[in-house]
Amino acid sequence: MKNNALIKRLKPDGSYGSHIDGYGDDHMAQKLQFLRDALALLKQTGQFLAANGLSQCDVHKNESGMASSGEVYGEYWKPEDPSRRVHVCVESSCVDRAREDGVILYARTQPYKLEATRGKTGKQEWRRAGQSGPNQWLSAAFNAQELADRILMIYDPATSPAMVSAHTLSTGTQAFPPLYITDESQAPAWFEAHRNINAALWTDARNHADGPDGSKETEPAQQLSMFEQLSAAPADEVLAGQ
Repeated sequence: MKNNALIKRLKPDGSYGSHIDGYGDDHMAQKLQFLRDALALLKQTGQFLAANGLSQCDVHKNESGMASSGEVYGEYWKPEDPSRRVHVCVESSCVDRAREDGVILYARTQPYKLEATRGKTGKQEWRRAGQSGPNQWLSAAFNAQELADRILMIYDPATSPAMVSAHTLSTGTQAFPPLYITDESQAPAWFEAHRNINAALWTDARNHADGPDGSKETEPAQQLSMFEQLSAAPADEVLAGQ
């Protein structure tokens, strides 16, 4: 990569509208810009990874239908070990709203194995096989170099998180609590962990604003109102099986 190349990252929240879809010319223009930016981000991430041994990458854009944002996804691996790869995806979700436009990034390790193709050609190709690793939720404020650093951590078996985790600029890596709680005494810590993760994602999203000179303009951190409401709910309402 040239030393004077600009480091890519997604535009700040609101740049792609409040909901990324293809309804109408304005929305379609924002959607296509989002996909271009995501494609540039993952391609440049591959350049940073190549300097650290993960020199193989396969990045694709899926424009999808009018109702959705589409997605950009890529896989990165070492040429001497095609069996272990990291899958990364950039898209918009109606569930995670740390950003108002719903943009999310996530990664996970993905095992592959060499299998024979159908027919009598005798050819073999690498195909997905086995259980992928736990989802690693990545801040949409990461630039290509920061994203590459997290992918390297996820790729390395010695540092790859063994559970679902969130990776943010403001607080680093935080593991998500278990999916269920089995006793009401676990509820305070369970809610606190979720509040901390979402507060970190909100902080990244609010601080991800480019000033006229390219610098960051910061805003106060906010939390997801959903978790503010959940924290006031009786603990027995969230016990497993209820």
